[in-house]
Amino acid sequence: MPHIPKEILVFYELYNIPNIYREIMTEIIMNNRLLRKTFNQMLLYIQEQKSQQVFSEWEVLNRS
Repeated sequence: MPHIPKEILVFYELYNIPNIYREIMTEIIMNNRLLRKTFNQMLLYIQEQKSQQVFSEWEVLNRS
């Protein structure tokens, strides 16, 4: 299995993605440029909202 970026691991933990799907999802995200860009933009948006205390209950993002 390839190296999994920290952002993807946070996503898996945040949404409780089962281990059997993680390898497949990682391959899809890493090999599809548009999907990877969209995924990174989504994480950036969540971090911006967190900094504005909109998602203060999402403590999982503090680990990143």
